[in-house]
Amino acid sequence: MTDLAELLVAPLDSARGALLRRVARLAPRIAVGRSERAAVLASVLVVAGLCAALLVPLWMVALAPLLWGVPHVLSDLRYLVARPGLHRRAALLPAAGLVVAAGLGFGALGACLAAVTAALVARGAWGRRLAVAAVGAALAGGCVLLGRRTSDALFLHAHNAIGVALYVAMRRPGSRATLLPLALAVAVALALGLGAFDGWLASAASITAPFGDVDFAYARWLLAPDVGPAAATRLVVLFAFAQAVHYAVWLRLVPEDARRSATPRSFRQSVRALRRDLGPFVLGASALVAVGLLAFAFVSVRSAREAYLWSAFFHAPLEVAAAALFAVEGRRFADAPT
Repeated sequence: MTDLAELLVAPLDSARGALLRRVARLAPRIAVGRSERAAVLASVLVVAGLCAALLVPLWMVALAPLLWGVPHVLSDLRYLVARPGLHRRAALLPAAGLVVAAGLGFGALGACLAAVTAALVARGAWGRRLAVAAVGAALAGGCVLLGRRTSDALFLHAHNAIGVALYVAMRRPGSRATLLPLALAVAVALALGLGAFDGWLASAASITAPFGDVDFAYARWLLAPDVGPAAATRLVVLFAFAQAVHYAVWLRLVPEDARRSATPRSFRQSVRALRRDLGPFVLGASALVAVGLLAFAFVSVRSAREAYLWSAFFHAPLEVAAAALFAVEGRRFADAPT
């Protein structure tokens, strides 16, 4: 399977090599500088994500998880579990169980309880453990008060920000340039949330253009329950943009930051490194799931998206629990061996 994967990405390496040679002639700092290269690419992705969210948000809500969802879940497992060796720590089994339970139906409440458990068994001073656990407990209480539907909808939105916050907290020292596109993303998200684009959202017919059987009524039910039409449109577009930023962080910024060498890897080298970190079984099974979801989308985009969410929802509670654990222990993506 991995030999086939290397064969499939070989043409991409040829195109990538030609592009890097051209960039090296025009802007050598970007070609050789890890932080600068990641910042430029992330900025491009943020702008592209904003344009797509403002033009065809339902396409983003429907299609982005089917294209980038499985790779970004692999990135979660790689950098939050495998590389730090969390799967070898028996004390974390209760937190892992709650992560799985959250994915199987306990939702936001299960994610908060997983964070509380992870904080309490973390390696660190008891004062810090209790402080982080108290935050998780307060959030769990909020989930109970709000009810499952509202708390889960809020969790879907918050999950996009959690991944970005993890990167900011765990990034390599000296990678300040990558904060610029993230600052841009925060500014755009605030503008969307505060209504700066409401005039465009009210006049653009493409805002409610469905993708397959994913229509605005479905997106509103999922992402903006119990709010008015204008606020619902704003929240759907905000989610589409924030989801794009979340994927960019986990598929571009985190891998760039976690690699010790500043030299960019080829696609074939990336496949080999991924196989080393996660093993050929996980890599092969994930490839089959990704292809299966895309094939399923030709039957029903909504059902394919929901199948992805059902199979991969655990990764959002995993990010929450990892955030609590690393808040106690202190950790950077670059700390683990490559």
